[in-house]
Amino acid sequence: MSFIRPEVQEKLAKTRPFAIGAGLLLLGLYWLVDGGGVMRFVGAGLAVLGGVLLWDGARRARFPASGDGSGVVEIDERRITYYGPDGGSSVSLNDVARIRINTTDQGPFMADLYWEFTERSGLRLVFPGDAVGAEKIFDALAVFDGADFQAIVEANTHTEDASFLVWEDAQLRLEG
Repeated sequence: MSFIRPEVQEKLAKTRPFAIGAGLLLLGLYWLVDGGGVMRFVGAGLAVLGGVLLWDGARRARFPASGDGSGVVEIDERRITYYGPDGGSSVSLNDVARIRINTTDQGPFMADLYWEFTERSGLRLVFPGDAVGAEKIFDALAVFDGADFQAIVEANTHTEDASFLVWEDAQLRLEG
């Protein structure tokens, strides 16, 4: 029996990497400043590791947890596949020309954020941001230089119908 409500547990679990990173960073800095000999080197390494975990935890904590929505998202071999209740589709990360997030005014009780990946051929993959496995998209975005993570944050706080450009191929910008 837990004394903590499930929704509070979920929020705490979401910020766990941030808290661990902060703790390691502080311990590492303490050993770096106050330690002697080998402990200074251990402290420096721990501080770097803590800083990386802190940065990644802070980045991930700003985005919504997924898993409540319909369908499943898989990322394998540089390919994003969505299996939905009405079928599915797939796009290759190598062929993606544009990434958008579309929001609706349907939230908070219905999915109100949708990822849209468009290939150069025009094929589109659209799936809800709360689909099972959708949190892996943030790792996939690492291959897109100049991906606008601030647009993702804005989309997550938006409550109206809108479209947010996360990334677009530079060649498309020159042509269009």
